[in-house]
This record gives sequence, C-alpha cells and structure tokens, in this order.
Amino acid sequence: MVKLMPTSRSQVSVPNCMQETFYILLLLLVALALSGCGSSTSSSEDETVSAKPERTGAEVYNKYCQNCHQGGTVGSPRFGDREAWEERLEKGREALITSVREGMPPGMPKMGLCLNCSEQELAASVDYMLEALEPDE
Repeated sequence: MVKLMPTSRSQVSVPNCMQETFYILLLLLVALALSGCGSSTSSSEDETVSAKPERTGAEVYNKYCQNCHQGGTVGSPRFGDREAWEERLEKGREALITSVREGMPPGMPKMGLCLNCSEQELAASVDYMLEALEPDE
C-alpha cells in the first residue's frame, strides 16, 4: 500500500521556488495593504499641487511661435505685419485658433509644436499675435 501522508514533518519537502514565490506574494500583499495607509489628501489639494500655471500668450509665442513668425519662415505671417495676416484675419479668431490646434500645411505644425499647451494657452498666443497687429496709439 502506498502511503500518501507523511508521518513526520521532516518528510514534507516544498521546493525552494515555491517558497520564494510564496514570500514574494506575501511581500506584495503586505505592500498593497500598507499603500492604503497614511494620510489622505483631498482632491482639491491634489489639483492645486499638480496644476501648472497657465503660460501667457507672450511666453508661448516666445518659446514656440517666434522661430517661424518672427521672420515669416515657410510662408507664416510675420509677427506684427498686418498685411501678411490680412487673409487669415478675415476668417476670424476662432479659425486662427483651430489652425494652430490642428496645424496647417505646409508650414504650421499641429499645436505649433507646443504639445503640452492647453487650449487657453494656444488662444493666448493667438491673441498676443493679434494684439501686435493693432496700431499703436
């Protein structure tokens, strides 16, 4: 007859890989349980910490737009040159913002290459360029 149950503890042999797996799972379980401990922060605090301040139109322009618009590169309308902007102005401000957001071949890249700009920052950069077209008083 075959004995299925060991008679003493010394006869039970658990492979090392199973022991290691058990300890790893145990550590993961403890880490998971402890991750729920600690002070909780309210969602408004999280938003305050993670929210980046909006950049001004001038800041966005100086970092992302001026390389092309300062000199009129690749057919872009030059900064402050009302005649160069005339055709685009006829379409309106919203159309300009859409062109910035979506890009406009051949030279206007999507988001003006400011891929982390918010919609408000893109609009502010357009407004900044439009303000430069207004006559000085």
